[in-house]
Amino acid sequence: MKTFFLILQKCIDSKQITYPGSTFEPIYAATDSSSPFSDVAPYIHLLIQQIHYTSLRLKFKNKYIKQAYIKFAALNFFLTNIFISNELKERIIQVFCEAQNKYFAFTKFVNMYRYKKWPLVVTNDLTLNPLSINHPATFVLLQNKSKYLFGMRDLINIIESSICNAPGFFLEPLSPKNPYNNQKLNTSTLCNIYFKMKENVCNFSLIMHLYFLEGFAKQHFFINNEPFLREYAIKRYIYNSPSQTLYNAVKIMLTGNYHTNKLIIHEEFPKDVLVDIFRPYLFYFYAIHYNIKGTEKIHKYKLMLHIKLRKFYEYNYLFGRKICLAARRKKNKKPATSYFNSNHINFYNIPINTNPNLNPNSNLNLNLNSILNQNTNFNPNFNYKIKSNVEMSLHLTRSQNLDTDELFYNNEFNTLDEEYATDYDTDDN
Repeated sequence: MKTFFLILQKCIDSKQITYPGSTFEPIYAATDSSSPFSDVAPYIHLLIQQIHYTSLRLKFKNKYIKQAYIKFAALNFFLTNIFISNELKERIIQVFCEAQNKYFAFTKFVNMYRYKKWPLVVTNDLTLNPLSINHPATFVLLQNKSKYLFGMRDLINIIESSICNAPGFFLEPLSPKNPYNNQKLNTSTLCNIYFKMKENVCNFSLIMHLYFLEGFAKQHFFINNEPFLREYAIKRYIYNSPSQTLYNAVKIMLTGNYHTNKLIIHEEFPKDVLVDIFRPYLFYFYAIHYNIKGTEKIHKYKLMLHIKLRKFYEYNYLFGRKICLAARRKKNKKPATSYFNSNHINFYNIPINTNPNLNPNSNLNLNLNSILNQNTNFNPNFNYKIKSNVEMSLHLTRSQNLDTDELFYNNEFNTLDEEYATDYDTDDN
């Protein structure tokens, strides 16, 4: 802030440069009476005093936000003073804006000097691939009198991992740091990274954009975007965790469903293959149990997971079994062989019908809600009809080996909008 105080006093042709807080400082330094700024000079010195003592009183974690707030708060104090004429207020604004322009020009010159003179200490990305300083996807980080080269994708991953830190899916955002010296990235650096990211469209990050909109304030970012960040944390966990970590969760998910519970998966079936097949299903399973409850999205996920697991089972109910082929007893003998049945339908290729006319079991899909909501004022046998309809649906369900849970989900899913049939395969992309 001393640099800004110096520029302010230079703008009013002050004979003596003083700084607030120094010993035996005058209220304001003397100014030549013939100077064109003689009328505004006392107010500029009072402005400097106001900025200094306000900075001592207020506490901000971010020093850049603190400096900007204090400067304009002090300026507003003079502009709202009814005892200062409008002409004098215009002069104060003129001097303040001139000092601001010179201050920003000086900081830009300092950054240019640092960029040219500071040594380059890191020239590779995090996978030790060489980087070119002139490449559009390379960011130059200036810190501790040194230059560090980063690939934009690596830098965005570092920031996302920090601000989306969620142990146990409970969000605890951390400040992004330079991995080479463990120092925090300041606000100006984060702004430069964001605008560099916008130039490189291929690496655009929605998380970084939301962080920018909140002024790089962690708590505001967490509070205002908690549902989205919770689902993002679940997705990162599902698609980045190793197979050994997710194997037990896959088994729990399969045994908890009415249809996939019938699958007999051999204990020697490759764990990595099993987990990779069921990762998209597992994302919906975790979202149902760990995401924010009571939302329409959770209801949608429950329906989709149930229907997709049912169709997975119907496609190949022998999935996961070990098939053994006996040796032939002929001249050309072949040894006994075995393999695992891993034939399956891809999660994103499973169709979901919302049109009851295309559902072969649509005659069984009695919409119990429409029965319960019909008019009963002139029908004395209404309760008996409801009981008869429900008993008939349950009887038909048992006769065709359908479970009551499936009947409920079929009826519920037919009430969803048509968009659910088209956007279900875009949630994980």
